[in-house]
Amino acid sequence: MRNSYLQGGSSAFVFMKKIRICKNGHLVDKENSYLEDRITHIQKRCKKCRLNKVNKCNSKPERMEKIRIYWRGHIKKNPRDKKKMLESVRKWSSKNPEKVKAHQLVHKALKAKILKRLPCRVCKEKKTDGHHPDYLKPLEVIWLCRLHHKEQHRKERLLRPPNPLHQQAQADNA
Repeated sequence: MRNSYLQGGSSAFVFMKKIRICKNGHLVDKENSYLEDRITHIQKRCKKCRLNKVNKCNSKPERMEKIRIYWRGHIKKNPRDKKKMLESVRKWSSKNPEKVKAHQLVHKALKAKILKRLPCRVCKEKKTDGHHPDYLKPLEVIWLCRLHHKEQHRKERLLRPPNPLHQQAQADNA
């Protein structure tokens, strides 16, 4: 029964600050670190744990294909969402011109048969994406299937040092 009052999404006041422990045992000191449930309005997992679980479920190949099919149909039926999607692509493109240029060069090299699409380096799947470890070398790509490509980006995101501007914005919102 040790610390039972703190387990399973419970809360307690420690040093006059409300602290919660999520279902996975993470200490959470802010109320807004929990995602709201539509029915109970309380989640037993913190945002980080919940999003990790969702990402694991959605990264399975059969689930990814279902999501892709859903969005293709959804965008055809809802032109406003298509506009939003195109706007977000334009915004990303304007923020990342070196990445856009690298993607275009790979596409042109594939068409000109300068580059050849290879099977996934990990699982040998034939349908692959080109992954750029370094965008300054646009024709040096690693061929990975969609699943392993997303996994590679997730690993790189975890290894990347935190952006101080992003941390400052989060601190300002708190």
